Amino acid sequence: MSVGGGAHIGRGGGQSKEVRDRMMEDARVHALGKALVSRFAMLLKTARIHSVQNQALQYSVKIFVDAANNLVLHLGDFMLRGDVDAAFINDMRIRAEAITFENVKQLLKELSDRKLGGMHITGTITPIHVRTVLDLFLKHPRFDANGARTMNEKLAAAGIDGLKFLPRLALVLEADQIESKDQDAALAAVHSYTQMVATWKTYMESQERDVPEVIRARLLHTVQSAVNMLHEDAGWFLAASNFRRAEDLRAVHACNVAVLSMGLGQRLELGRKVLMNLGMAALFADSGLRRVAKHYHVVALTGGVPNPELAQHPYESVKEVLQTPALTRAQRDRIMVGYEHHVGRDGRGYPPPLPGKGLHLFSAIVSIADRYVELSTELPGVPAMSLSRALEVLAQEEDRYDPRLLRIFFHMMGPFPTGSVVKLGTGETGVVLAQQPDGAFKARPIVKLVRDVRGVPIPPVTYDLTACDASGNYLTSVVDQLTPEESGIDVVRTLFIEARDSYQAAPPE
Repeated sequence: MSVGGGAHIGRGGGQSKEVRDRMMEDARVHALGKALVSRFAMLLKTARIHSVQNQALQYSVKIFVDAANNLVLHLGDFMLRGDVDAAFINDMRIRAEAITFENVKQLLKELSDRKLGGMHITGTITPIHVRTVLDLFLKHPRFDANGARTMNEKLAAAGIDGLKFLPRLALVLEADQIESKDQDAALAAVHSYTQMVATWKTYMESQERDVPEVIRARLLHTVQSAVNMLHEDAGWFLAASNFRRAEDLRAVHACNVAVLSMGLGQRLELGRKVLMNLGMAALFADSGLRRVAKHYHVVALTGGVPNPELAQHPYESVKEVLQTPALTRAQRDRIMVGYEHHVGRDGRGYPPPLPGKGLHLFSAIVSIADRYVELSTELPGVPAMSLSRALEVLAQEEDRYDPRLLRIFFHMMGPFPTGSVVKLGTGETGVVLAQQPDGAFKARPIVKLVRDVRGVPIPPVTYDLTACDASGNYLTSVVDQLTPEESGIDVVRTLFIEARDSYQAAPPE
């Protein structure tokens, strides 16, 4: 009988050579990753006692260099990333024993202080590289949000390539504990989402004409992880799509479109493999922007044809897909979505619609998600709409979209999508935390109150808007919506954290 990805059990019950080899390779990567993480923390500690050039560092530097270079040998390139309370080599969590756990915690704190998400090592490194990095860490104990950019500029000035720092994709960073019953699901959603953003950003920033296959393989792995998250806890994973990061606008936009597209596909009961193909097609829809000047961001679906250079990006997206030699069914899906995702069902948009056929199903799905993300994102010179207002605009533009898909999307999001900043009739302000499982109460979501009637911040308080008084009358309702920019509320932090002294709300007076 088959096991996993086609491996077979032998007559004696043992595993096939393919499975054993893969397990051994994973074990080697994990051991190397553990050595890398532990030694980096130890090097920083030792360098503070002695100096960066001291011989006392020589042994630990050698172990770090050997581990990094062996990982490059095994993986082609790799990312060392810190995520809340764990370290990862690509998507593999480094399981630290008690003796090394403090080293892991210390490394994560060092990265956090400098607003760094980790390191991307793309080639062979030397002891000189390591000592230069240590020197930078000691000279710069803290950074603002642009820490990765500043550190990379200093590495470039020192003539070091093959190693770059990654920005911190802050979702639950420096956060208090969220509700314990949801903590594992929320952190898993955060990790899956941030890995997708980091990997897609690596793809988009690749300087090579043909993106290395190792990056494509990693991207497929992150999309597979996203599909798994949708099946395990769709609510938390869809909530992560509220993440917005202006300096990574292209990467975040594409990933949010992919998340919502896969969510809509799941509502259509598409199988896991089809959902993976849909997620990859949604990402590659805007892959052509890699070949377009960076001052162009995402593209409006309305108002005619945009700037001529920007209008070429669907063609460039098709070229991106055609980089791979085999034209599989999945590749053909990506080609269609890349070409059609700015073409409306009514034929308006660009490029010209293909004659004699309707839109591909994936194109119809991605166009809805793309427009919603565009409307609800603050772009240069264009303010974001509230999430509910973005849904209203989609309804006004209904001729552009498949009506059945649009209805399913509206039902998935609810009239007040998760992440909406809402004002209640009692005067409090909150963020929509979750939708009601019963569709009859879609207009009465679960909210997290964050400001009192005077507008003063309070410890987050979870409240269910279906609560009634003794006579069966609702205690309060949503009366208004604000954008995050209007309210000054950090939506993602509010969604994914819970103050330690928070409490279950009493019914509003």
